[in-house]
Amino acid sequence: MLRIIEHITPDIDIEVFDFTLLTTLTKMSPTYEKGRKTKSKYTDYNGKVVVEKIFTDIKDEVTGCLKSLSMTINWLNDDDSVGITKTQIVKNFNKSESMTALRKRRERSIDYLQASAEGTAIENYVKALFKRYSNEIQLFISADTDDFLNSLNNETDAQYIAYLNIVVGADNYTVKDSIINQITNI
Repeated sequence: MLRIIEHITPDIDIEVFDFTLLTTLTKMSPTYEKGRKTKSKYTDYNGKVVVEKIFTDIKDEVTGCLKSLSMTINWLNDDDSVGITKTQIVKNFNKSESMTALRKRRERSIDYLQASAEGTAIENYVKALFKRYSNEIQLFISADTDDFLNSLNNETDAQYIAYLNIVVGADNYTVKDSIINQITNI
């Protein structure tokens, strides 16, 4: 049985009804990957996911430019399987809107890196790196240049190389690896 049924009256068309207005559902923080929102979830009072939205980029087949944003809404069953699915285009981009959306994603990817370091043992090292590369970061955000990536890969100062090589994850995943992962293929 669909979990949403507990929150609406029987006469409501589920696929048309704006479930975001229900006070019995809680919108969880969205999931982002490289600055792009990929998923939003709405949970009930027990923390069970009732509805999820999955966002997908649609790119122009010839140019590869961001053309539209698609959203798939999944209404979940009690067993966590998808009961009903609806997909729709939520935004068509002109060139200017596409550039703005991509710039905001690059900015969010930088924000994510800073927020991830906040309150951790590497916070001051990441701040020092971001201060050192501030011009390159601004060029990355505003013009999608490779200056930041090139600066990371060509660093010669031993102190900053040491900061970049701090291991922060499994398999010797470093601060540098984390940054490069966030700023490439956005």
